[in-house]
Amino acid sequence: MQGADPQPPTLTRARSHGRQRRHQLRVAATVAAPPEQVYRALTDASVLAQWMHLRGKSRVVKTDPRVGGEYRFELSAHRRVFVEVGTYRNLQPPEQIVYSCRFGSPGFIDAYEFTTRVDLRRVPEGTRVIVRGYGFSRRDQRDEQRATWPALLARLSAFLRPESKTAPHQELGPAGRAISSPS
Repeated sequence: MQGADPQPPTLTRARSHGRQRRHQLRVAATVAAPPEQVYRALTDASVLAQWMHLRGKSRVVKTDPRVGGEYRFELSAHRRVFVEVGTYRNLQPPEQIVYSCRFGSPGFIDAYEFTTRVDLRRVPEGTRVIVRGYGFSRRDQRDEQRATWPALLARLSAFLRPESKTAPHQELGPAGRAISSPS
């Protein structure tokens, strides 16, 4: 159906064989903005839409930042739609965001599920952002997220710097890697 929202990814392997989910990630960066601004930039759909651009057509469809509230992001690239959906599990403004995440692309990337915890700590330079991911059933799933987060945090940091408000956004490709934009 043309114009309809793509369906969220269906889990196919994330819970297979009852394997223990032991793969975790930790990524950290310092953002030159107070925790209140960083928290809003990570939870408010209108702000997310301004900085969370990925290669292709990306859109923040919805965020409902309350415990039990849901979020949804979509990215269209290479004639495929990638969907990320999740539920906010714990919110402690402006210090912590915990949410479940389901990511995939029907027929391309098997959906997988994990939990993300983002801690925001006030430091003299602004905010120390510490991202932890838990519950990956496979190392490659963790590695994909590990490759994405540094680029997302760099983009967030650039967006929140006052002098960057008029700077063009650098596009990010799959796994958050920077790509060159056509001139």
